Amino acid sequence: MSKSCFPRTDSSDEDDLVLKSELEKIKTECDKANRKLKLKHEENIQLKKKNDKLQELNVRLQDQLLSLLRSPTAQQQHTNRSLLDIPPPAGENCEKEKNANEGLNLMSVAVEESNPSSTHITSINVSQDVQVSSVVVEEGYSSSTAKIADIQNVESKDEEMVFAPGVTIPKEKWLKVIAAKNINESRFVRNLAVTLWGSEKLTERSVTGAPCKRFKNKQENAVEAKQALTPVKVEAVKNALEFWLREHQGKDVGEAQKLSSASSVRKMLSDKIMDLQKQQRKMNNSQ
Repeated sequence: MSKSCFPRTDSSDEDDLVLKSELEKIKTECDKANRKLKLKHEENIQLKKKNDKLQELNVRLQDQLLSLLRSPTAQQQHTNRSLLDIPPPAGENCEKEKNANEGLNLMSVAVEESNPSSTHITSINVSQDVQVSSVVVEEGYSSSTAKIADIQNVESKDEEMVFAPGVTIPKEKWLKVIAAKNINESRFVRNLAVTLWGSEKLTERSVTGAPCKRFKNKQENAVEAKQALTPVKVEAVKNALEFWLREHQGKDVGEAQKLSSASSVRKMLSDKIMDLQKQQRKMNNSQ
């Protein structure tokens, strides 16, 4: 019999089968990886929605707290606390001592304040009341505290400046802010923002917490949306700017309020944050 002139193809067929099998395995693994990525993406979307809701609730809560602190009731409570610091007249003390000798008991109302330095009195007799009549109810409102002009929530204490409820700046740092070279409204806000938050925290924040418009309707939303600045601190920057304009720049009330409007302050804070983020990106690219 004559041999065939064509080579046998059994080995090539086997190679094809092996390759097809490997391709099927790779395809199966790719499909699994795609499904996992899709699930992770959906989880990220859900987490982002939850995070956005929490941020919104946080901002709303802080806005409500600010509204309560600005209300006439809160101001009246502050006035009442100051009145408690004034010792009663001598005749009133004599009357209290007389009542104490008769064994009469009085109840005093606890001061509604969360500050641990506040003195809360729940049930004491009159003779004890006489002994503590000169006690300062809250150390934060001692006689050394001075209201500044008529700017709400702005006070000057011994070693610090108060520009919003719970937001204070040591006078040493305050003097550095206002002593900066070529100082103007924008530079003042930028320097004060670094003093209150720090450059590192500012880089990770945004003014409103909303994602950047150029990333709107894109997947990058989940990355670009940053935590909003604390509203009470933003309010402190606004108050501090108005105070600086009036007390250190000689601006009248109307002009100072216009230059320190909420929209102007937010714009200057946003510019500072964007500058810090640009510097951060340059540093990351250079590494």
